[in-house]
Amino acid sequence: MRNRIEKLMLRLVNVPSETATVEEKTMAEEFIAVLREMEYFQNHPQNCGLYKIENDLLERSVAWGLVRGTGDQTVVLINHLDTVDTHDYSDLRPLAGNPQELARQITRFNLNDEVKQDLASGEWYFGRGVADMKGGAAIQLALLEQYGLEADFAGNVLYLSVPDEETLSAGMRAAVKLLGKLKQEMNLNYVLLIDVETHVRIDADKPVLYGGSIGKLMPSFFVRGVRAHIGNVFQGFSPVALLADIATRMELNKEFSDEFHGEKAPPPTWMYLRDGKKGYDVSMPETAFGYVSVLTFTSSPEQVLQRMKDLALAAFTERITRYNEAYLRYYQRAAEHDWVPEVYTFQEIYHQAVQHGEEQFKKEWQQELEVVHNGIYNNEYDMPQATSLLIEFIVDKLPHKRPVVVIAFAPPYYPHVVNAKMPAVSASVAGIEPKLAEIYLKKYQQELVLQHFYTAISDMSYASLQDAGQVIPYLIPNMPLWGEVYNIPLSKIAELQIPSINLGPWGKDLHMFTERVYKPDLLDRTPWLMDQAIRIALHQK
Repeated sequence: MRNRIEKLMLRLVNVPSETATVEEKTMAEEFIAVLREMEYFQNHPQNCGLYKIENDLLERSVAWGLVRGTGDQTVVLINHLDTVDTHDYSDLRPLAGNPQELARQITRFNLNDEVKQDLASGEWYFGRGVADMKGGAAIQLALLEQYGLEADFAGNVLYLSVPDEETLSAGMRAAVKLLGKLKQEMNLNYVLLIDVETHVRIDADKPVLYGGSIGKLMPSFFVRGVRAHIGNVFQGFSPVALLADIATRMELNKEFSDEFHGEKAPPPTWMYLRDGKKGYDVSMPETAFGYVSVLTFTSSPEQVLQRMKDLALAAFTERITRYNEAYLRYYQRAAEHDWVPEVYTFQEIYHQAVQHGEEQFKKEWQQELEVVHNGIYNNEYDMPQATSLLIEFIVDKLPHKRPVVVIAFAPPYYPHVVNAKMPAVSASVAGIEPKLAEIYLKKYQQELVLQHFYTAISDMSYASLQDAGQVIPYLIPNMPLWGEVYNIPLSKIAELQIPSINLGPWGKDLHMFTERVYKPDLLDRTPWLMDQAIRIALHQK
């Protein structure tokens, strides 16, 4: 099997599939070509195909193949077919998909000692996608091919290769509908989902298995201040200063870092923060906008939203105090403005606008949505920027011009998932992680480290929805772009509730020109362990 995996991996990485480009469409077609070359799918052509993503401008599809055996027990194998771009390879960019030649040529770059050692060892494949994640996809394809050749195979294995994982996970969000469709039409019972993202090791002799995936929220803060000439700054109120105060309170704040059974989620970090001025003039800005990444193990959108409100209110109160103190020091008298901190969720500010503008506002809101949606489709701005425009539109419709903070969620949203909190799993899957650790130790004399959460974000997030009652009522009303442009089939995910694990080979330097994957894992150890996991889940062991 090792030769088959190597051959498949080299074939797949040789096909470019930069995320958010038409290359992803070609890549899905290549996956289907591989499947249709297999004996099983030549005999069962109806069991594989391309599932088109609805309303996708790039016309991308999910590639899928189902090996049917006996019974309804089904293991789902997923991987993503897109990669990040190859610009970082510089003049070696044409070799990014050619691991053998790249290994010979990459020495012309200034490499650190670890990379040099790995290169000299001959135990690593280098190249774009070898680790993230066409190497893993090759493992799953080779296993699928093997199961298709086994007579009286007990159970079913469904293979999915999805686009867009590196951006907004449009592929996996669409795959949720495909999973529901196949479940109903083919009477499948999904007992386990296996993703194949590469793992990161602290100890070179200790591979890692993940029993869940971290969640991600993008709280967005829109601040309206009061514009004034810079020669009369005390007539205005700086939204930039307030937003900076909010950002300072949140950045790397461990109080916003979830903990679960000794594991800690990375603390929040700001991904964008700037004023809303369109050009230079001699005045302070009227608005400011920013968004922050909040990674979750246990916190729901409801809980995160409340924490954001509390933090923004505290920052607003302190900023007003500092304004008043500065005014007193400068003028030797109390400030004329009686600023009051006002912090609202998007849902709250939207209802204010509706109450004020009634049907006329609703009509204008729909028109604005259409304009913003078209701007997204035409690549004039991204989704967080579009979120800012929609909030600004509503704030401008309010009957007052007081300073306000509005908190919303920008896409994307990834629910956190973990098997330890699954309400029910099949008898074969219950405790599967320690079972795999035990047999791996016996086979390879290495400890398989078990962690609850894969922390680099993955499509596993859409295999189940935990605490749905704290997600749906608070996420949807507070995400201005929810609907035509961006949506997640949350109710369908909640119905699926598939336990999931991430079982991938050891990889290093993902998204860098030194991206590489460990050959012993890719060709031997991970395929063996994944085969064991599949057979355990299907009651074959």
